Amino acid sequence: MDNDMLRNGSGYIDPTAAQAMKNMVYPGEIWTTATGKEVLILKDHGKVCTVLTLLDEEKAGCIEVVSRAKRWCNPLFVTFVTRQNIGGFVKRLHAEDFADIWARVAEGMGFSADGAREINRLKGENADMREKLRRSALAAQAEKEAMLPYKTMYYDLVDRLTGRVNG
Repeated sequence: MDNDMLRNGSGYIDPTAAQAMKNMVYPGEIWTTATGKEVLILKDHGKVCTVLTLLDEEKAGCIEVVSRAKRWCNPLFVTFVTRQNIGGFVKRLHAEDFADIWARVAEGMGFSADGAREINRLKGENADMREKLRRSALAAQAEKEAMLPYKTMYYDLVDRLTGRVNG
């Protein structure tokens, strides 16, 4: 490991910081796996990463990705790799290239711009329904509290009629 990587900001050797820096992966980066395959990181979930596996040969529907060499990935074949199986860093894609790939993945999964608008509309409806439910629960609680004196009078009357007197 590079000697500068072992040192912290104060100049002291800090292997913990070096290990933490070594294990950081970000969306848009290409890494090798334990099996030797190259993968494009779509999202890091902690112990698992969502990835696209890079292929050596072009197939129908694949997107061209320049890694160490020209590779391809199918945006419909999103897979997962555990962090412990991610090995060496290869390169980071340009933001525009990664955005294009991400858009193709979203489109392939059915998440289009219309889908995003639909999701936002449904979130709004969900918020409205939650507010109605909250108001309904408050109204039910208020009704219950309003009925409490009558309920108490009813039970007192039943107790007196059956001979069970409180107090």
